[in-house]
Amino acid sequence: MKISIFVVIGMFNIFDIIPDEDFNIRGYWNVQLHKRIDLLEKLRPVLDDCDNIELLTHIKVDLDTAEGQNQLKRYANDMVNAGFEGIMIKDLNAPYECKRNTFWMKWKPTHTYDLKVIALEEGTGRNKGRLGALVCNGIDDGKHITVNVGSGFSDEDRDMLWADHVEMDCVVGKTAEVLCDAITQNQDGTYSLRFPRFIRFRDDK
Repeated sequence: MKISIFVVIGMFNIFDIIPDEDFNIRGYWNVQLHKRIDLLEKLRPVLDDCDNIELLTHIKVDLDTAEGQNQLKRYANDMVNAGFEGIMIKDLNAPYECKRNTFWMKWKPTHTYDLKVIALEEGTGRNKGRLGALVCNGIDDGKHITVNVGSGFSDEDRDMLWADHVEMDCVVGKTAEVLCDAITQNQDGTYSLRFPRFIRFRDDK
């Protein structure tokens, strides 16, 4: 097998291995993932001596068991806390295909926060004249969160909420349930949310 190693600026992360001809010509390598992982592990002594090359970590879990599912959730949360968006779940018996397939699945932990609506922003482009985003604010676990929530609305939602805001100003002060991938910290010490999506208004709060 021919292996090409490039000198890169920064860190080059390796997550899989496939011969050049299979990647560039066939777009397919009929070698199971667990065997490809074994090949990478044999290269680890060489890769560990390279300052700018890192072999990404992985774990093997049985998702048919509650223990395996809990292990997956803990690992995914650890990766998010380390600054990653999430993890990839892969079938150990699958080949490598250079296209979208059912062998790989992206998994991102999600979180919900209940935040007060403190303002509305008008949209731009096709959303001009209707809601662009809710400006939300709140404190969760001692973290002061301020975030613009511009996703999760239908066109009808945007029209109705903007009309209610202009005519009756009855949207500000409501509590919005917001789904996101993670909480992030801003340079000024405040916090925001990664990929916030509106779920609903909490009438009980």
